[in-house]
Amino acid sequence: MNVTILRELLEPMANVGRVYMQPECKGAKAKKRTVLGKRAVLNYTEAWVEFSRRRDARLLAKRLNAQPISTSRKSVFCDILWNMKYLPRYSWVQLSERLSYEKAFGPQKHRTKIAQARKEAAHFQANLDRSYSRLKRRRKENHGTVQEIVYQ
Repeated sequence: MNVTILRELLEPMANVGRVYMQPECKGAKAKKRTVLGKRAVLNYTEAWVEFSRRRDARLLAKRLNAQPISTSRKSVFCDILWNMKYLPRYSWVQLSERLSYEKAFGPQKHRTKIAQARKEAAHFQANLDRSYSRLKRRRKENHGTVQEIVYQ
């Protein structure tokens, strides 16, 4: 599904304003090419649609939520359901700000997550090495004899 198809599906029910669709892959280009030179299908995770009237948006979200996109068996979207939610007091400017914030700080968050994972792995490895060295030291002190441990 692309912006044009989404607009064609929603236009008969309400007057559609702006439409934004979030690509599945963060760095995906709009015109992704395959080996044969044909355009590949670009999948989207979510879409934002602005309607001219708030009442239309509210009714459309209520009516279409959890309904099949198309009832025709020949359609590509015959088994896919709408998942719509009306967001009150949410403007298009806030969406633009969120997208620009994610674009600016997304790579930084990714780097901090990787650094945190490396730090945890290093800490785990240090604890593992320390436990192995303690085990070797105990075996050396006991000259290989097995001690009986009594639990109370």
